[in-house]
Amino acid sequence: MTTCAVEKCLDYGKLKNDLSATAREDFFESVVLKFDMLCIAVKCTRQCKACKVCHYALQQIQSLVKGRDSEKSMCPRLEGCVENCVRSEPGKAVQCVAARCNIHCYDGDCPSCRQLSKRMFSRVCKDLSLTRFPQVSYQGECPDLFQTMADDFVMKKKKRV
Repeated sequence: MTTCAVEKCLDYGKLKNDLSATAREDFFESVVLKFDMLCIAVKCTRQCKACKVCHYALQQIQSLVKGRDSEKSMCPRLEGCVENCVRSEPGKAVQCVAARCNIHCYDGDCPSCRQLSKRMFSRVCKDLSLTRFPQVSYQGECPDLFQTMADDFVMKKKKRV
């Protein structure tokens, strides 16, 4: 699923160009905001259905789109936040989710979301050599960079609240 998602739902040229002008403190968010679950659900349907976490996310998205209550079980804060965005700001739901809800993928509420994001981030990191970007300059491996940047992202978001 990760391979399909990265190949069909990310524009590496644009991403690399965007990241070259991105400060370290905004780097992680700039990468993960490009992970588009709707694109993955549409362009990688077969692979998504074979992945328990992705399939669950797809079911939750379908419930929200159809106006049905989603089952809040795997990721209660993340799912509740997304549901609030869809209901309160339907025309701006994507922006609302990015601004208010993404933190819950990384703050411990949703380990499955964090794991899926880690796989995608690590693939992008390896393919684009993100550890070598001057503003990143990281000596470790991509999965470790993800852990560090995800934790920093959560701390930064919590300070804003």
